[in-house]
Amino acid sequence: ILEKAIQLSQTNQQGYSNLAEVRLAQGKIGETINLLKKAVDLEPRLSHSHWYLAMAYSIAGQNQLAKEEAIKAGELGYGWSNNIENLKRVIDIYLALNDNAGLVPLYLEAIKLQPNDAQLWASLAASYANLGQYDKTREAAAKVSELDPDSQEKIKEFLKTLP
Repeated sequence: ILEKAIQLSQTNQQGYSNLAEVRLAQGKIGETINLLKKAVDLEPRLSHSHWYLAMAYSIAGQNQLAKEEAIKAGELGYGWSNNIENLKRVIDIYLALNDNAGLVPLYLEAIKLQPNDAQLWASLAASYANLGQYDKTREAAAKVSELDPDSQEKIKEFLKTLP
């Protein structure tokens, strides 16, 4: 039915987006990406189209493209940075790219949403360490110890590895 809808209205991005959802459910990620790219091309101002394309690229392991589309979605008003689950999806993209400079502000945003999440603080500490920002690493690690007293031995071992 959606294929017929697209044939009848080839410039309506909704048909492409809806068919992309079906193809994703069928595990056809290549077709999903092509359909979402068409939806974005037809209406590039729709933030959610960029977001879904970013997620499809992420599923396909095309993380640089996923990052670019997530940024576009945010610029167009898709509020992924205000939703912890969506923010964690973007964090996963940056992790796959080993983009520590980009991860730090993402972790800081996530910590604003979940300030008592020791794992977020630990991940922030690791990113700071990877960037050579050792004072900030120690501050974040101290917060991990405060939030999760059971992790103190691991934190001590981690801090010993720093210059």
